[in-house]
Amino acid sequence: MNPSIQGKLERLAERFTEITALMAEPEIQGDQARFRALGQEYAQLEPVARCFHGYQAIEEDLANAEAMLADPEMAGLAREEMDAARKKGELEHIAKCKQVEEVLREASAPPPELALVEELLGAPDEQTLKAKLEEHRKELTPEFMEVLTALIARTQSGEEQGINQRLQTIYGLALRMAMQANL
Repeated sequence: MNPSIQGKLERLAERFTEITALMAEPEIQGDQARFRALGQEYAQLEPVARCFHGYQAIEEDLANAEAMLADPEMAGLAREEMDAARKKGELEHIAKCKQVEEVLREASAPPPELALVEELLGAPDEQTLKAKLEEHRKELTPEFMEVLTALIARTQSGEEQGINQRLQTIYGLALRMAMQANL
């Protein structure tokens, strides 16, 4: 499993455990709004945490069985263990966990605003940049402007001055277009 995805799954499983403990506390149970919010988060995380814990157990069982295969005396038992795991449908469980991994990978993808910024940075001249901005006028949202602002702040110093200038140009043109649209 990809280490970054495994790290995210571990954090989600830890958060699930934390929420479970919080929901058992009397002061949380007395605060309906907080309890409801935690309950919703619990409901979202429960299938992911359950799947991840099952995945970890299966991975451990398979690793143990593979280690046993290396020992000639234990190879027969290891094969039986692996066959039993297959019969239990644990491999099907692994497939479901891999689907969760894929969903997490997609959720970890950069936001669409960043993809648009990358496209705009690729414009060879200001005329092309204006045309691309016009083409993506509906995507010039407050979120897009926030992403631009954050990128400008990050690139203000050091070797990234050229990118910073391009980002500022994009920001200025996008801001003008947004303001014209609101008039």
